[in-house]
This record gives sequence, structure tokens and C-alpha cells, in this order.
Amino acid sequence: MTRLDILRKANATVRNLSYFTGNLLCPVLLLVALFSGIYPAVSQKTAISVDTTSILLGDQVKLKISIEVPEKAHVVFPVFNDTLTKDIEIIGREKIDTQPDLNTKNLIYSQKLIITAFDSGYFVVPPITFTYTLPGDTTVYTAQTEAMLLESKKVAVNEQEDIKDLKDIFDVPLTFGEVLPYILAALLAGVLIFLGIKYGRKLRKNEPILGIKKPELPPHIVALKALEELKMKKLWENNQIKEYYSELTDIIRLYIEKAMNVYAMEMTTEEIRNELIRINLNEELRKKLLSVLILADLVKFAKHQPIAFDHESCYNKCLEFVKETAPMIQTPAVTTTADEPSAPKEINNLNTDINNKTE
Repeated sequence: MTRLDILRKANATVRNLSYFTGNLLCPVLLLVALFSGIYPAVSQKTAISVDTTSILLGDQVKLKISIEVPEKAHVVFPVFNDTLTKDIEIIGREKIDTQPDLNTKNLIYSQKLIITAFDSGYFVVPPITFTYTLPGDTTVYTAQTEAMLLESKKVAVNEQEDIKDLKDIFDVPLTFGEVLPYILAALLAGVLIFLGIKYGRKLRKNEPILGIKKPELPPHIVALKALEELKMKKLWENNQIKEYYSELTDIIRLYIEKAMNVYAMEMTTEEIRNELIRINLNEELRKKLLSVLILADLVKFAKHQPIAFDHESCYNKCLEFVKETAPMIQTPAVTTTADEPSAPKEINNLNTDINNKTE
């Protein structure tokens, strides 16, 4: 047998073996592929896009990646660090967005990355891998986007021109929208200051901030009620002498200030004497009141200890002073409307009592 015959026989054997393996193994390999998940019967689609594939050095561009999967699939997005590759950096990222596909009833998951490059050249955006699972299936499927090319160009510079100096600073005119917040803030501050001053005065005067202002009691009524309350405290009976004379003189000083327009609360005894002379107050009443004020000064500042008779005498002199001077005070009548409260009955009763005792 020649060498040519041996080669022909060998070729025939190889053809027969190829035919046998091709017809027998192909169906077997196909079945294995279907059951092993190499070619899963799952509808999925990936996409990658960018605003522009050519940027200037350092410019930012949005890179959008997306995957379309069946409605109930669970998709795991890739986790990115600060860089996509060594040449492409990630500046920021937006939230993952989900939209339905009305034609296929699938869901499209997408995310936008803000990328940039600080070197010039052509850089490859590598394929980005997604993973997902299907309900009732423990298989973890993967899907990849296609790779793409990003060009980063230098800024064109004419090296033949001279270096130019910095431009001068120029003013930009203000717009109404820029000034409006400051105008509103100034108006608001003005309103707050006005309200603070207005209602602050009312608080200092113990006036109601809202509602109808109650009519003030006449000064002599206030003084008589204060004297009655002082008597009920029994201060001097409990050896509180200094406190007794302090409250007693404060009641009289406040009465003089309100009724006679004399700032007695801030005056000395001598100054009060001069003011009472100036307003032509009855001399007998003036002397009785001054005796009370002088004794009170001795108690408060010289630690003088009056006897019980002095306590009662000073109280009676102050009470007499208020009752005797009350008819001399021109108290304006309090007018009321249907919505305002009328003057308390106790004022009228006290006025009647004073008039009866002074007649």
C-alpha cells in the first residue's frame, strides 16, 4: 500500500467520525445548554448612552445606564466608587429610576452618572454588569452593556500669541429678583420691631395685649383697697415693722403720683413736701402726711422702733389723707358701650362711703 492510499483512507475515517459526532453530539449539547441556563429564556435588554462622546478636558457629562427585565425581576445595580476607570472619574450619581415599558410590560431600571476626565485622549468606558434574579428561580443572571469610547480633548491654545493679562473686574447690574429677598427681610424686620415696641409697652403697663381694655379704678379706690389689704396682713402685730412702713408709704406715694400727677415714688420726703405746697394742698393734711413719711424714714433708715400707738396713728392719718383728698380729684367719667363692661359696683359703693364720711 502506497503512502497516497494511506492518506486517502485516513481522510475518509476523519469524515466519517466528524459526521457521527456532529449528528449525535449537537442535540445533546443543545439540551445541556437549555437546562444549564447558558441560554436562559429571559427577556432582558441593556443600554448605555452619554450626552456627548467628546468633551473638553475637565468637562462633565452624564452617562446613562439601563436594563430592561421582566416586571417581577429583582435587579442589583453595580456599585461604583469615585472612578469608573483610572482615567474616568465619577463626580456624582442620581437615584435609580424605574419606568414601565407599555409594549412589553417589562420594567426599565436606569441611573445617570456624572463623569469627567482630567487627561486628554480616548478612553474606553468598559461594559457595565448588572445582576438580577427571577421569582421562584435561584439562578443569578447577569447582563452587560456594550463598551463605548469617550474622547477628552485639550483646550485649543495658540502658542504663537502673547500671554494676555487678566481682564478688569466689571460690575453686573442687580436685578429685582436679587434685591427682592432683602426688601422682604427689611419689611419683616420693621413689622417685628413695631409689634415688639407696641406690645412691649402694654406688657410693661400690665395692659391686655388683645381684647377690650378694662377701665382703670380711680386712684383713691385703689389706695383704699391697698390700705385695707395692708391692715389684714397684720405686719406690725407680727413684729414686721420695717415692712409695714414700707408698704404704707408706698401706697400713699403711688396715690399721690396717680391722683395729683406728682412723681412721689422717686422723691424724697422733702421733695414731696415742696410739691404738696406747690399744689396748695390743705396744710393740716400736709402736716399729718409728712409726719407719717418722716417716721417711716426713721424706721427704714435709722432702725427706729415706734410704739403700737404710732402704727395705728400713721395708718389712720394715711386713710384720712386719701378720703379727704379724694373729692378734690377730678376723675373722668368712664363711658361704656354695649360691648364694654361697666364700672364695678364696688367703686360706686366706695365712692358713696367716702362722700358720706367726708360730709
